[in-house]
Amino acid sequence: MNVMYMPRKPIVEICKKTGIEFSNHDLKRTFLTIGEAAMIPFSLLKALANHKTDNDVTGVFGGYFNPESKTLKAAMWKIADYIQSHAVATGDNVHFL
Repeated sequence: MNVMYMPRKPIVEICKKTGIEFSNHDLKRTFLTIGEAAMIPFSLLKALANHKTDNDVTGVFGGYFNPESKTLKAAMWKIADYIQSHAVATGDNVHFL
């Protein structure tokens, strides 16, 4: 399994350049919120966020539900497409509608 580390340096750099403070957790919450808007099932969102459901025999990676990488990749592309279709660039800024 690939391990993803927090992108601390890029976040600090973006915060300095834009004056907008945010954290990696803010990015995760935004990603999951957009995933919900893109109609991704809750179980797949949990898997994409690497969340485990304790005490749930049917939970993500802990029981019967173990999504294939193709399924996770398709969900990621659906979220990316949703962002792309709702982002509008004006000058140097990008707005999400």
